[in-house]
Amino acid sequence: MERRFAILRIQKIKDWGQFDRRTRHCERSGEKQPANVDRNRMHLNRCLFPHAVGPGPAKERWRNRVGQQTVRRNAVLALEVFMGMSDDVTMSKDDLRLWKARNLRWLRRTFGPRNLIAGASNEDEKTPHLHAMLVPRDRTGKLNCRKILGDRDNMSKLQTKYAEAMAPLNLRRGLKGSKRKYVPQRRLYESRIEIERQVKAVEDSFADQLDRLRNFTLLDWNTGRKAVIAEVKQTMDKAKTEITALAEVAKDVLLAKRDAEEREQLVREKNEALTFAQNQKERADGVLKSQADLVRGIDLIPIASEILGVSPVQKGATMLFDDGNFCLEIQGRKFKDTKNLACRGAGAIDLVSKLTTRNFKGAVEYLLTRGKTEEIVADQLGLLKQQAEAQIQEAQPTPRILTLADLPSNLWKPKPEAWPEMRQHLVTHRHLDPRIIDRLNRENLIWAADRRTLAFARRVIDQYPSPTVGVTLLRVDSPVLQPRVLLPEQGGQFWVGEVLAKTNRAFVVANPLEALSYRRLFAIHNHGNSQSAPTIVTPQIISADGELPTPALIHQVQLARKRLVIGTNTPLSRRALLNRLPELLEDGPFPHWLEFEGASSHFANRNRSQAWHELLMEELKERRKDQEKKPGE
Repeated sequence: MERRFAILRIQKIKDWGQFDRRTRHCERSGEKQPANVDRNRMHLNRCLFPHAVGPGPAKERWRNRVGQQTVRRNAVLALEVFMGMSDDVTMSKDDLRLWKARNLRWLRRTFGPRNLIAGASNEDEKTPHLHAMLVPRDRTGKLNCRKILGDRDNMSKLQTKYAEAMAPLNLRRGLKGSKRKYVPQRRLYESRIEIERQVKAVEDSFADQLDRLRNFTLLDWNTGRKAVIAEVKQTMDKAKTEITALAEVAKDVLLAKRDAEEREQLVREKNEALTFAQNQKERADGVLKSQADLVRGIDLIPIASEILGVSPVQKGATMLFDDGNFCLEIQGRKFKDTKNLACRGAGAIDLVSKLTTRNFKGAVEYLLTRGKTEEIVADQLGLLKQQAEAQIQEAQPTPRILTLADLPSNLWKPKPEAWPEMRQHLVTHRHLDPRIIDRLNRENLIWAADRRTLAFARRVIDQYPSPTVGVTLLRVDSPVLQPRVLLPEQGGQFWVGEVLAKTNRAFVVANPLEALSYRRLFAIHNHGNSQSAPTIVTPQIISADGELPTPALIHQVQLARKRLVIGTNTPLSRRALLNRLPELLEDGPFPHWLEFEGASSHFANRNRSQAWHELLMEELKERRKDQEKKPGE
């Protein structure tokens, strides 16, 4: 059975010597030819550039392609592409001609026709194959082999594309991910010669043994048996001697190992002592550094007065001290002695060291014993405390805000196969407008999370367009419609109708299905109104996902200067609203931006909303009376 593999190999060429050798090989332009070439078939070879064969013309074509650009020392100058097939594939002349044409077409489409500088089809070996030399240029014309070949995955894709191009000739790709590696021709021939040499040696040895067996006699057997016995005895005596010597060596090794362990223990203890001493020194240096940082900010003038015992004389911005031995000038944190130019520096520690010949540690200890150091130390400690608090604040991890991508996808992702059933339920049982339902589904504002659960997108109410920041889930087969909110902390709500900026009211209902119902009621009213019944501006209808809007939602509507209409369970809302907004109990006018309305009274009599104001005011009066009675009781 023929394997019929399409073979593609690409070799990088990085120096001109290799370029010359590979060009001569592929075009057969050199005097010396490979050993496996049949010289009687060399007339069947065809070159891509038959009028300019050899390394010289190929280099000239390379220079024309590259131009004047700078070539790096380690750059890949050219690529040699080998295209062949398995050695057991047989092809007719027509198929072979078609195979050559397909290879050239694939080569030009993959690497570009302008990048080809040399190549030939060789039929003087056992298997026909093609060689091509090309310049690895990218689309901008620069040498860029990495851009052309890419990584290992890109090379694998290149093998696949080449096999697809050769598929009409019944050639297929090799095993993808195979661990086999290409064996160069030279190594193959060397291995072949080595195998032939080993076979010849085995044949010669076998012939010698055969000659010996032919001349073998009983006397030879007896002599050979005695020789074998003597050899075995000699071997056993030698083994005993070696075993005794090995036992002595093992004993010496054990003693040496014990001595080495004792030396390692001594070295370990010494290193621990050195490490302890070094840590103590670093700790002392750290304490000294901290003390030095505390006293660096001390004023130089009191220190100089205390050490020299003289009062300063001011000369502009400079303070002068002269006690006979020193003529000191101090300006800010810098000082210098005009009599001794070596006595100069900056800071309190340097000043004490120069005037008293104390070392660094002695100067720090002297400054710490002064009377006003406590205030400076307190200031420095306060500064260190602030820096430590800032570092702790920076080190604290920033809390990560959850998004929908962090939630399990099976909890809220759309199930397209369940949407037709849920749409039928909304239109037939809930009597909702199918046009509104379809539009919201296209805008990804409502979808089916499963066959019994609807999902509603939660968005920011005062922003349009607004991305989805949460999801409200609602089971339609439950007797009590209890919404389940995903990511409520993001501050979004499910809403329909007009954008808050384009309307004058925000209408709050208990759940998303009621919001869709109110949206249909407003649409019916505005579609069938007459001149006597003016058009009602469609509000922004918001689902509170509960019996009452959250304080954040109420304040958000209030800041937008819109009227808030609560259309949930109004008797419950009147009482619950007072608990949720205690500022309504304070003295002052009733909030003009708040009203209560039910669906039945919304269109019949718009003045009914004032009745809810009166009911709420009565509730407020009763509560105030109860509060006034409690202190007297």
